[in-house]
Amino acid sequence: MIKWSNIKNNFLGISYEKPKSDGDYLTTLYKKLEEQRLAFETVSFTIVEIKEKGFKVKVRGLYGYISFYHMPWKYTKLETWRLVYPYLKEKTFYAKIFELQKNEHFISIILNGKIAQFKKPNLIIDDKYKGVITKKTDYGVF
Repeated sequence: MIKWSNIKNNFLGISYEKPKSDGDYLTTLYKKLEEQRLAFETVSFTIVEIKEKGFKVKVRGLYGYISFYHMPWKYTKLETWRLVYPYLKEKTFYAKIFELQKNEHFISIILNGKIAQFKKPNLIIDDKYKGVITKKTDYGVF
């Protein structure tokens, strides 16, 4: 079982104190991510927690960070991200690895989700759909 002794949230991402006994395991996970980054492959990530300007995420067994700016869609107000967060938590999305750093004390993973990952929905008149209303205008809701 992996035990993380210290989790830090810095500007670049989520960093961890590297457990001495799990060095090979972490190195293996890191190498797989580095291969995907170099091949410009898409990785899946799950939203774990909301932070001030983005999300703490889990990607291939490691924690990382994605800013609101690098999510696949935009909201005009930061408060909207807090309103929709409960619907995003534990959901899986896709991104490219924007930055990956490792030293003897931490691994930092920053993701960029500005990639096409949604199909255009085929909505049917009179059917019911679930959603979150983020804005109301005279001509409709968003």
